[in-house]
Amino acid sequence: MKNIKEIEKIYFNFEKLADDYRDLPETLAAHHKTMEFLTAHKMPEKIKLEVDDLLSGIAQEGERQGFLYGFQYAIRLLIGEGGTEA
Repeated sequence: MKNIKEIEKIYFNFEKLADDYRDLPETLAAHHKTMEFLTAHKMPEKIKLEVDDLLSGIAQEGERQGFLYGFQYAIRLLIGEGGTEA
């Protein structure tokens, strides 16, 4: 991808660029459900926090990947180089 560093600047600073940036209810619910699961299975607090950090890392990289590919796709659509032709 060309200009990946410039596109990443948008991703890493999005909360500063959007006045109404906040986690979606589904995101909060998924996190809450995960922490409830760990609590129900009597995970020690230290392990719970480590698992939360690991899962957050996976989620963040997936979100970043989706943002980068989605951004690239949206630009292709805007300039008329993408999309699905039937």
